[in-house]
Amino acid sequence: MRGRDIVRLAFAGAALLGGVGCHPSGVARSSAAASSAAPGSAAPAAQPQAAAPASFQVAVTLSPAAAAQIAHSQVQVDVMTTFYGDPTDPTLEGQYQGQYPLAPEEDVILSGAGTATLAIPQIDPAKAAGMKSGALYEVSVVSGNHVTENNTLNCDVILDQPLAAVAGKTIPVNCKLIGEQ
Repeated sequence: MRGRDIVRLAFAGAALLGGVGCHPSGVARSSAAASSAAPGSAAPAAQPQAAAPASFQVAVTLSPAAAAQIAHSQVQVDVMTTFYGDPTDPTLEGQYQGQYPLAPEEDVILSGAGTATLAIPQIDPAKAAGMKSGALYEVSVVSGNHVTENNTLNCDVILDQPLAAVAGKTIPVNCKLIGEQ
């Protein structure tokens, strides 16, 4: 099994178990529930909320033929994002072919066309300083599932883009079938 296959299996298992993005039942998560405490009861002191991590979105569109093929074959659309830099150190540059990893790859699985929200990882400033152009990212969109690894999509590739400039933006990625005109 390849590393991405293991990640896909982990996501699928977590989704089946209901552990992705879920809160245990009976746990209030809204401010309305917090304000319904009995009068006179001591409410816990408000704790400062951590700022939500910066993010960006990838809007995946499929041609009509690609959408029909994805729906018919029930394969998923994977949005894979890598975070890297081009090292100034010639040895590292050669070893990593200009893509020294600065953070783990982030994958989002869609069931067809849609929008994937990706958190921008915290990059060690010392590592980013050792890169020719700072921290960069790449977005690749492919199709596949647990039955086949054969990609059927030809999508725009977003390559060597500055990570510092993407927060809050939506990146369009257009896909069609391989060989489609």
